[in-house]
Amino acid sequence: MKKFVHPDCIGCLFDQLKKVLTSFKPEISYEEIITHQKELMKRLVNLPLSDFGSPNLGKVVYGLASEILGVPDPYKKEKVYIQNKAKDLYPKLKNLVEKSKNPLLQACIISIMGNALDLGAPRPIDIENDIKNISDDDLKINDFTHFEENLEGAQKILIIGDNTGEIFFDKVLIEEILRQNPKKEITYSVRSGPIINDSLKEDAIFAGIEKICNVIENTDYPGIILEETTPEFQELFYSCDLIIMKGQGNFESAENVETNGIVYFFLKAKCHVIEEYFDIPLGGLILMKKRK
Repeated sequence: MKKFVHPDCIGCLFDQLKKVLTSFKPEISYEEIITHQKELMKRLVNLPLSDFGSPNLGKVVYGLASEILGVPDPYKKEKVYIQNKAKDLYPKLKNLVEKSKNPLLQACIISIMGNALDLGAPRPIDIENDIKNISDDDLKINDFTHFEENLEGAQKILIIGDNTGEIFFDKVLIEEILRQNPKKEITYSVRSGPIINDSLKEDAIFAGIEKICNVIENTDYPGIILEETTPEFQELFYSCDLIIMKGQGNFESAENVETNGIVYFFLKAKCHVIEEYFDIPLGGLILMKKRK
């Protein structure tokens, strides 16, 4: 099955490797960076890119970075900081929903807005300013009416999360769904191992997600690679009535995956590839129903 890989994504991989190396080894020389980039070239050159999506390639990049730095989770300290920052923002997010004329729509926008908390993105994070200027107009692709209808008829719901910190923004959405219908069965999915600053089970516990819904792990890729998930996850994935996939990595890896349930993509356009793909302004929010 053809995967989502844009030619510009290849150049971005080398930029990401440089970014992570210079972030954690400020003293690193240009010669060392180039040596490591040459190693990345070797690892990429023979890969069957028609069978690989950007999340597969992201695993190659950050796997190499972990080897070079000698740590399995280079962004650990940054993730703790982001989690605490998001925790501090959580009461404000709840207040925005409570004051809204359409709480579910507001909760969806907040959930998508949280997708900005991505240390792998090329643009700096300014989540507090985003919240300050929150507006329905931020939704540049808006399938909310369909989402509301499909949510009404769904009993079993899977939310596939993305970044650490973003999980608090997703918590607001989960709580609003359950406030409106406490009988919904919601499962929240996190990564099974460290990759960039994607959320792990420990992050879900920190955010208190496991107290309001089920939590399950998927893969240690920056996206969903179904063949790498457990039979338990695959059974859940194909048995859910509604699936919400957060972020660019999950979109890129699952856009062409067939499901039994209805799928929605919640993400922010954080790079020009997504900007061009969806034909929306950079920074625009996307709430899109997966087309057949």
